[in-house]
Amino acid sequence: MSGGTSSDVFIPQVATDAILAGLSDEGMKVLYGSPAVVVDSSLAAQGEMKVGRKLTIPYFGMIPGWTDEVPENTAIEPVKATETVEEAVLKQMRVEVEWSSWQQMVLRGRSLRLDPYTLFASQAIERLGQAFEKRLIITARTDLSASYINAAPADASQTISWDAVADTKQLLGDAARKIVMISTHSKVKTDLVKLKDSIARPYFVDAMAGTAEIPRLQGLPLFESDFNYVSSDSPPKYDSLLLQKGALALWHSMPTVEAAKDIRSQTNVIVLNVFYIAYRYKHLPGGTKPGVLILRTR
Repeated sequence: MSGGTSSDVFIPQVATDAILAGLSDEGMKVLYGSPAVVVDSSLAAQGEMKVGRKLTIPYFGMIPGWTDEVPENTAIEPVKATETVEEAVLKQMRVEVEWSSWQQMVLRGRSLRLDPYTLFASQAIERLGQAFEKRLIITARTDLSASYINAAPADASQTISWDAVADTKQLLGDAARKIVMISTHSKVKTDLVKLKDSIARPYFVDAMAGTAEIPRLQGLPLFESDFNYVSSDSPPKYDSLLLQKGALALWHSMPTVEAAKDIRSQTNVIVLNVFYIAYRYKHLPGGTKPGVLILRTR
């Protein structure tokens, strides 16, 4: 327990075990734990973890579309769990924690009567989740076909509106019912808060203000992040993301922890490392369209 932990001693295996325990209990929750992201921690089972290595991305247990009008006593070819044309490159994240941060964590653990390794693991998981969210938001829009981008209007000269969100959903036709999340820049969220009807009633109420509830727009959870794309022109254009269930995949290894010495500063540090792939499926099982739409506004 915390009372017996010295600030001069850090045991990497204990920290690793605490992180693994935290992930085993909660999993890696990203984007509020939205079903828009399929999260899988089995990446290390794919063999050598080498940055730049290409791997085929599985559908992670998603059932494919049904085959219709199958003749009597006729077998069909089973659809594999992987899509052979969809590959992605293995990447790596790393962070170095100053030894003083660990010492402060030990002191805080003593004052709260908590295990400092539990505090360390909790912060490590939270920061890693934030880093994954950044990568997923960037990945979701990268190289998306213009067919799935709705500018409001064509030159994106207007701020977000209730109707513009509805029009964007229509790009997926009846598959729009599978949309499970919207992600917007903080500026766009502010514009949403300002939307009112003819008698000054707000269209959007920010449930996060003073509560633990998730804000919703047209029934969809709204995730606020300034990692949503902003153009460099003036005035800038903002991309909001509408995400279907299973549109993105986060495939990661379990984090590793080690104590090391920073060569530049010659100080002791704690190094956390993880390998991952953040991916947007080109199309979802049984379909021909991606699970991501973009609403572009001022």
